[in-house]
Amino acid sequence: MWEEELNMGDPEVLLNFIQYSYNLYGGEHIALILWDHGSGFIGASRDFIINNIAYDDTDGDSLDEAEIKSVLEQLSSNGIHVDLLAMDACLMGMTEVAYEFYGYIDVFVASEEIVPGDGFEYNYWLDDLVSNPDMTASELGEVLVEAYQERYGDYYDVCLSAIDVSVLGGDLAEAINLFSSYARDNMEDLVDDLEDAKNAAGSFYYIDYKDLVDLMYKVKYYV
Repeated sequence: MWEEELNMGDPEVLLNFIQYSYNLYGGEHIALILWDHGSGFIGASRDFIINNIAYDDTDGDSLDEAEIKSVLEQLSSNGIHVDLLAMDACLMGMTEVAYEFYGYIDVFVASEEIVPGDGFEYNYWLDDLVSNPDMTASELGEVLVEAYQERYGDYYDVCLSAIDVSVLGGDLAEAINLFSSYARDNMEDLVDDLEDAKNAAGSFYYIDYKDLVDLMYKVKYYV
């Protein structure tokens, strides 16, 4: 179908691939897994934050979460629902990344940490899906996490989460917004205590990549 070199960082390429596959094979449920390097907040500026994945070796382009969201929006408008979105890439397990896809997917699977070079080893979980093709997105997310732990848990410090995206649009988003607004409005008084809380909170590969739950516990203690 495609003879020319394709740009894997072009959202139109991703959209065409999904639509082509769906038209060819159909299916009641869709799991979309994006593979390659992930950057989390790397490359962020003062004005915007870009969480990129799927860097194209030829073009140097990549997909950011806004482009992936646009693909999901177009699929949804065509009656195609992605049940599970997984990122087989480093550092993409962030609340703000998952929130970008709220309303378009059911389950988001990603890691807050570096993913080993082999990534998701599909032979560790595809047999489970073949034997139970009716499993829900939540069940598949659990299988992915368990398979990841089975493959790497004895050799690496790894983490992988399967997130119910529906919870992101309610209390969690409101709580983060309230905390952020209050901290910003009172930064002059809180800056030292917030700095202590940030420094005490557990980090991942980059020291500024904090676990949200642990950070909030440290804020409660220091502020």
